[in-house]
Amino acid sequence: AGRRPRPLLAADVAVLTGMCLSQALTVPASQTLHGSTWVLVAVSIVAVAYQLMYPAPVALALALYLAAADLAGAMLDRPAGWSYALPNVGWLLVQSSLAQGLYLSLIHI
Repeated sequence: AGRRPRPLLAADVAVLTGMCLSQALTVPASQTLHGSTWVLVAVSIVAVAYQLMYPAPVALALALYLAAADLAGAMLDRPAGWSYALPNVGWLLVQSSLAQGLYLSLIHI
């Protein structure tokens, strides 16, 4: 639990943002369920991991940012039907909040 270098966090967020925005190129058109895309799986894992690594305001802001980036990528991928991604993006925020709550409850035991 030492200091975490900010340049590495910035690079990590930049790579994840690029992943999210590249969904039109990296997610096959035959994959009709947003919840099973490799992009959402990777972003979900990282958003939950941030909850265990950074202070709550920073971690939750990062989760919100990643959710917005994923939704933007879904919009770029399917401009006419991007609303299919809303439940999964919402669940990403729920997962992050639950991870933060669990982390805080374990810290204060």
